[in-house]
Amino acid sequence: MIGIKQIKFLKDDGQDSYISHRRILSVANFIFSSVRGMSKFHAFLISTCMYALFIFYLSSLSSPPCPSDVGFLRGVLRELIKLFEEIGVEFLVCPLYLPYRYPDKFAHLILYMVFGFLLHFTLKNARNPVMTRYAAVLAVIFGTIYGITDEIHQAFVPFRTPSYADLIADIVGLSLAQALVFMYARFRSMLGASL
Repeated sequence: MIGIKQIKFLKDDGQDSYISHRRILSVANFIFSSVRGMSKFHAFLISTCMYALFIFYLSSLSSPPCPSDVGFLRGVLRELIKLFEEIGVEFLVCPLYLPYRYPDKFAHLILYMVFGFLLHFTLKNARNPVMTRYAAVLAVIFGTIYGITDEIHQAFVPFRTPSYADLIADIVGLSLAQALVFMYARFRSMLGASL
């Protein structure tokens, strides 16, 4: 008989196996205790590497999930665009045009914008003063190099092809992340000066 606090999973050989609730808690406790004693740099470095592996995984899929697969979201965007055009505020449609017309490029932009944030904060918390000082520029450079290797990697994945347009979307996402970090820092410094 299996206890309530056990989780069933299927092993590679097709046999059912069980793992105890206590075992899961002990592994989770080990991970959290390791993170607690970690410096900010190491925490951001691990997060950045894990995110880079996530991007690599998505690039390894022959048919990755695409935002256009979500029909509901496309329908909402289509109706929102129609509404804006009917009431005469077409200029508000511009930010919605990219995800509606080019969902793949928009996905690249968002993925690499998050990657840009992680790279920036990893470099900003490094002990090397050059990396700390030029975190924004280096984040775009390192992210672009990773984007290039990601596009080369896609050349070896069935049904995938490298694309300059994807690389440009990656660079825009990385740059946008740095611009947002800069604007946030300026806003905080102006807010601090006014107080």
